Amino acid sequence: MNEKIIYLDNAASTPIRPEAIDAMTAVLSDCYGNPSGAHKMAREARRLIDDARERLQHNVGVQSYTRHLNEALEESEKFDVIIALWRIAHASNGVDRFEEHTIRRIADLLYLSHDRFIEAKMLARES
Repeated sequence: MNEKIIYLDNAASTPIRPEAIDAMTAVLSDCYGNPSGAHKMAREARRLIDDARERLQHNVGVQSYTRHLNEALEESEKFDVIIALWRIAHASNGVDRFEEHTIRRIADLLYLSHDRFIEAKMLARES
């Protein structure tokens, strides 16, 4: 199947990237110390946890997510993402201003024009 899938329910399940599995396997097999301890392996475990938290803080959010989408998707696919977000917002019996603001922000970060933002909103409302 050559159909490109845009999967937006990553809160429910997300495929794990092979490099993440490799990194986790190495840590779980080589550095299994209690990060609260004082010995060398414990200090290394604490350092790894602190490093992971630092990376997470800088790599999770709308900006980094949309940066990846901008690199991977064509304009029409970005438009489809915005339509999907509008459909999700409409599924809850009404769109609140926070949802609209968030979708607008994502559309801006995806470099979609205001016209395309409104077009996506109308298409989602019709379906």
